[in-house]
Order: sequence, then C-alpha cells, then structure tokens
Amino acid sequence: MVEHERTGIIDLITWGFSRLAMWAPAFIVAIMFYEVTMRYLFVKPTLWVNEMSLWVAGGVYLTAGLYAMQQRSHIRIFLLYDLCPRGVQRLFDTISVLLIVTFAFFLVYGGYG
Repeated sequence: MVEHERTGIIDLITWGFSRLAMWAPAFIVAIMFYEVTMRYLFVKPTLWVNEMSLWVAGGVYLTAGLYAMQQRSHIRIFLLYDLCPRGVQRLFDTISVLLIVTFAFFLVYGGYG
C-alpha cells in the first residue's frame, strides 16, 4: 500500500501514533504470554495483564481509526459523498470527526470512574 503524503502537523502526528500502534499488538501478545507463563508454570497469576491488554487494544482501535482517516481509507457512504461538491464533503468530514471525538470523549469519561 502506498501511503498518502504527509502535508501538515496533524498528518505527522497521526503517522507517528500509527507507527507506535503497529507495535502494540506485539506488546499485547508479550504480556499475555507472561500471564500464561506466570499462571500455569509458577501458579502466580497477575491482576493487571487482562486490564492492560484491553486498554492497549482500545488504543490500537482508536489509533487505527485515525490512521484510516488520514489515509482516506475509512468506510463511508460513497454514493452520497462522491456526488456532493468538495465543500459539502468537507462538511461531512467535519461532522464525522466531531462525532468520533465526542464518542471517544464519552468513552473515556464513562470508563474513568
């Protein structure tokens, strides 16, 4: 896959986060391996591995969405989107980003307590 050109600071930040997120599944596998080893070989299970793997996987999920949007490969209803002029497409993109940010905010807010 050929990546789109990074044109601004937001693209650079998104690209950087995506490069970090590429290593996160390997980290999840490593800590799960640690958990299995501690549980079945040493009979000393951990309390933190399951929670850590869920949080890291959630971060990967959110970061993958950012990367997909930066690469313009996200899922959209192209029949409506492609028929609209560029100004309306920008409006659709803005609304989409606002909804994603709102969802992410309430997801973090709801899980905080």
